[in-house]
Formats: sequence, structure tokens, C-alpha cells
Amino acid sequence: QTMANITRNAEVGVNYYQVGLFLRDFTPKPMGTLEAVLCCAAKNAVDITAGLIICFTQTGEAPRLISKYRPSVPTMVVTTSDEVVRHCNSAFSLIPHKIDSAPATKKDLTAVIAHLLKDAVAKEICPPGAMCITLRGVDDCWADVKPLMTLEAAPGKEDGSMVSSSGLVYNSGHSGDDTTSIRCSAISYHEIISPEAPNRKTKIVCTMGPKCWDEENMGKLLDAGMNIARFNFSHGTHEAHGEVLERFRKVTADKKSMAACLLDTKGPEIRTAMLKDHANISLEAGQEIFVEAVGAKYTEFEGFKNEEETRIGLSYDKLCQS
Repeated sequence: QTMANITRNAEVGVNYYQVGLFLRDFTPKPMGTLEAVLCCAAKNAVDITAGLIICFTQTGEAPRLISKYRPSVPTMVVTTSDEVVRHCNSAFSLIPHKIDSAPATKKDLTAVIAHLLKDAVAKEICPPGAMCITLRGVDDCWADVKPLMTLEAAPGKEDGSMVSSSGLVYNSGHSGDDTTSIRCSAISYHEIISPEAPNRKTKIVCTMGPKCWDEENMGKLLDAGMNIARFNFSHGTHEAHGEVLERFRKVTADKKSMAACLLDTKGPEIRTAMLKDHANISLEAGQEIFVEAVGAKYTEFEGFKNEEETRIGLSYDKLCQS
């Protein structure tokens, strides 16, 4: 929870406009049409002080590109894919929202967007009355190939804003009460004194050690803000990790959490063998060392150093063949 609070507060001082331009400058040109439009969505969120970005996706490509440019506001990812939902946990600002099926008509799409905006305001993801950026497709509802960017108004009315006949809320512009820091970050006085915590966009990965393998502690981690549970396969067995994984899936289902799992698999590694009496071996420049490729017996072999020689074992049994 401390980590979640630190990241949440740190995000307030980020100059998102400058970060976005920096990333854009180092992106190879020419950009693809898809990335160019979605890059603008992240930039426009800063320009109009948007409250939310809504992106309809089938493959996850569109929200991934939005996340790349570090949008200043949360990005609600609307999808029918369980895989896309899980992958949202590893990308900046993305909040997954699963729907059962794609909206069939324009009327259905409008109804879904209205429901999403209402839900976002109720969950304090989006301020009431804020202008929101919606990304859908030209030919269908998915923004992964030919994205269409539109503006929608969240329910409610924001102080100092103007409402058009279409219901869109237009910000009146710079209010004059911003304080500019040495990093050129505009943090308003209202943000400083507001009792409401800003919505966190940074994701938190927690390595699941033995002390948090029970359901109670897993639930506490989820409540504190964990987005991804990391399983370290360098330690333990596949069977033990499998039991923990099933337990974690049960807890996430009970809590209706969309947290994801990261399986950090054990790759090739070379380890030195044990040392006799656990005594350290001090190496000197230019001395002769015998390295013995003991293979799987490295847990039994004992390296040593005496007046005649220094000998250590190595788990890589094909050392002499490489």
C-alpha cells in the first residue's frame, strides 16, 4: 500500500506533455497511421485536461500504443478478450473493462460508452463533467486498425466549464491558479489540498514468496494495489508454484479482481559448487585455479584452497566442450 501511495503521489508532479514529446521524438519516422492517431490521443488528453481515455480493442494493440506515450489520465480498455484484460496489468495507465460481446450497432456503441462514463465517475476514475477521449474503429467498434477519435462528456458538470447543446463539456482554459515547478510541472492548488487521492496509473508487480502464499495474504496484496503476481521459478518446484497459482486464481475470482500472473521461468544458469566447510576462497591476481565441470554433482562437490592448489566445481558439465 505504501508503494501504491508513493507512485500515486509521484505521478501528480510528472510533466506528461514533455514526457510524451520526448517519446515521440525518439520514435522512428514515419510513424504508422495507427500510432500517429493514438499518439495524438495521449497528447490531446494533456491539451484539453481530459478526465479519461476510452479505447475499444480486440487485440490490445491500440491501448498498448496509447500507454507508450504515457497519457496523463487513466485509459479504460474495453475488450471481449481475457488475454487483453490480463495484459493491461503490465502497461501504464490501462484499466481493463471486459464486455460480453462487441456492440452491434452505433446505438449500442453509444449506450456502452454512456455506461462506461457513468461507471468511471461512480468509481472516481474520471471527474464528473470532464471531457473524455473515445477511440473506436471507423468500420467497427475496434480501434486497432482504423481508429476514430471522438469527444464525450462524463456525467455531471465541472465548475468553470461550458456545456454545448450536444452535451460536450468544454474547458474554459487556463485558470491562472497553477504553480509551475522547476521541472515545469503544473500542479494546481486544488490538487494539493484535495482530500481525494489521484487515480494511480503505475502498475505494481509483487514477487510471491512463501510468506504470502496463503489466501489471506494474497487478498491483502490485492487490496493494497497489486496488479501482477510474479512467480519466481528459480526457486521451488513446478508443482508447488502450480498450487499457489490455483490458490491465487481463486482469490482473484472471489474478489472479482483482474490482477494478472507473471511466470518468471528458470533459464540456463551456471553455478559454482559448494565450498569445503563453507570457507571463503580469496583469489589473487595471476594465481592458478582449477575449475572442475562436475555437472549435477555441484551440490555435493566441495571446492577448496590450500597451499598446493585452488579448486572449484562448476555445474556446467559441458564446459570443456564449449
